[in-house]
Amino acid sequence: MLRIGLLSLATASALFGGTIQSASLDLETYSLVKVEFDSAPTEAELSGYLADKNITIEHNQVGKQTENNISLTYVRTEGNTIYLGIASDDVSTIRGNTYNDLNLNLANDALTDFGGGTSNFELLQDLGDVVSGDFNVSNDIWNLITFPSGYQTNARELIKSNKVTMVWGWEYNGTAYNWASYPDKMVGGRGYWVRTRVAANTERNLNTVNVSDFNGTVLSDIDSTEINTTNFQDIIANTPYYDEWVLLGNSTGTDVEISATEETNTTTGTYYFDDLLNDERECYFVSIYHYDAEEEDWVNDTDSGATSTAIPKNSGMWVRQRLCNNE
Repeated sequence: MLRIGLLSLATASALFGGTIQSASLDLETYSLVKVEFDSAPTEAELSGYLADKNITIEHNQVGKQTENNISLTYVRTEGNTIYLGIASDDVSTIRGNTYNDLNLNLANDALTDFGGGTSNFELLQDLGDVVSGDFNVSNDIWNLITFPSGYQTNARELIKSNKVTMVWGWEYNGTAYNWASYPDKMVGGRGYWVRTRVAANTERNLNTVNVSDFNGTVLSDIDSTEINTTNFQDIIANTPYYDEWVLLGNSTGTDVEISATEETNTTTGTYYFDDLLNDERECYFVSIYHYDAEEEDWVNDTDSGATSTAIPKNSGMWVRQRLCNNE
């Protein structure tokens, strides 16, 4: 299984006076690799390290020992993060091999020959390394889920995991919300309907799905601002377009409870109803429902402004900011 290269600093080789911190693949386009340094090299310094073996693909099939090699090109620098491009002719190769070992190598031959080592980072991560235990799904049924904060994946990777047969999102196109089958980008903080396979394949978890930390940012439907997906309050108050039902998700990593008490405290998994309202549009009420797949029934999470049952981690939910004055 592939993993994002979040390796210890001791295992990363120093290049150009800086050290690679991590590397990840864009699972929306399959055409970009993000490499984070503690001190990024210039384009000129990096050019000597871009060759025909920047990405190696080692096939895991039994009896097949072949290997593909793909080169990268410089695209842009943002702070200490450098983006490298994959040629259009090679994108299909990358996309078809995500369940084999994809490794980034930015060490040149001279560095290796003189004992400098290599800078190898696996480009994807198994969802099982991101979350632990049950992923709150039931077998051979529709489940409403989200993903952990900061990670992205897509319907292709879910289908390829052999644990999901159908995927639907509910997306805003700038004018209206519409159903989107097999979304190209799926992130924590958004909700998705997935049809899981039979018990033998699912075993109540989706942990073999590939994810990436390339860009798991949630964008607000109201004004396209970036939303911090670790903050349940921001997701609820600022993501949905007012007076519309929106599919969101609990990507905080813990079960969430909503209290009608007027306080501010989000450190214990308890969020206060008034803090979930969109202040800019002076919304008076927010409705939240999550889906209990085992009971095949909806749970009202904001009845009287408080939860009767905690919203499970990684579960999707319908959210609607209501009675808003500022349109």
